Amino acid sequence: MTKFLYFAAFCAGLFVLDIVQGIPFAPRRLFQDPISRAETCQDDNRYCPYWSGKGYCNDTRFEIYMAKRCKESCGFCPAKEMECGSPIVPLNYVADARIVNGSDAVYGSIPWQVSLRVDGVSHWCGGSLISNQYVLSAAHCFDGRFGPRLSVLLGNHQLSEDDVGQLLVEIDSYTIHPDYNRFNFDNDYALVKLAEPVEYTDFIRPICLPNQGEETPEGTTALTSGWGSTAGTGSNNILQKVDVPIISPEDCAESYETYDFEITTNMTCAGYPLGQKDACQGDSGGPLIIERDGRHVLIGVVSWGVGCALPDTPGVYSKVSQKVDWINSFMEED
Repeated sequence: MTKFLYFAAFCAGLFVLDIVQGIPFAPRRLFQDPISRAETCQDDNRYCPYWSGKGYCNDTRFEIYMAKRCKESCGFCPAKEMECGSPIVPLNYVADARIVNGSDAVYGSIPWQVSLRVDGVSHWCGGSLISNQYVLSAAHCFDGRFGPRLSVLLGNHQLSEDDVGQLLVEIDSYTIHPDYNRFNFDNDYALVKLAEPVEYTDFIRPICLPNQGEETPEGTTALTSGWGSTAGTGSNNILQKVDVPIISPEDCAESYETYDFEITTNMTCAGYPLGQKDACQGDSGGPLIIERDGRHVLIGVVSWGVGCALPDTPGVYSKVSQKVDWINSFMEED
């Protein structure tokens, strides 16, 4: 019976099917025409939801066919109404036992995460999409020779593979906060304007900004993510996420007294007393988020720390609520 159904589908011209594997076989050479998102955004095959559930949208064997024929199921339809901080996949703030960068994120669960790429290829830093044309990252990611060579990869999940929902966009301009201090990383903010507005999809969505001056209580569970170093605790090929609790400014300042490092009012800290979980090199510029009223809010930008996941040295993040007015002043000009 199963083989008969496969044969009938084939004869109807819906798809080519590999009967032995039980999966659709879509030769890449058959579908090399560019994918137009201006076309009617819907599935052209009734099996699309099933194939999407099986992960074929992001399977290199079928991704071109799926992106062409299964737009709706694969998340290529622009959202009609987009709320910030609302991924299509539930985002769990509790990571597994792997330390430093936690666990693999599910594709689509952190759709505001971007990768800053050197010459469009090598991952350099992270960032967060905050509108359809702006990304918030760290100033130190642009304070050097790579700044003018960076572009923004959105909707990315795997460093070593092209993901079906990813989009590489050039940078129109970037603005480092005028009070940025490269010696102590105070005001470590960079606002990046994309060369063109992006369409929101299931894999490209903005994160919410907090209110100006809004505080996050000590002990609040936050989550940071990125493709940075895992300090030998696992692969960073897939986007990683880790949960970390917010630490009071006083406790954070005390932790860094030994190193004679200042914790300013533009910084917020998160981590565990024994270390174990933390952001690391390569995560810079990426998000520190919390869940509030059913949506995810950007409260920090990965900035600096001493080592990675060491005891009594929490991660230090640029405090987003200190600069919301500054951020909005740029976006409102457009």
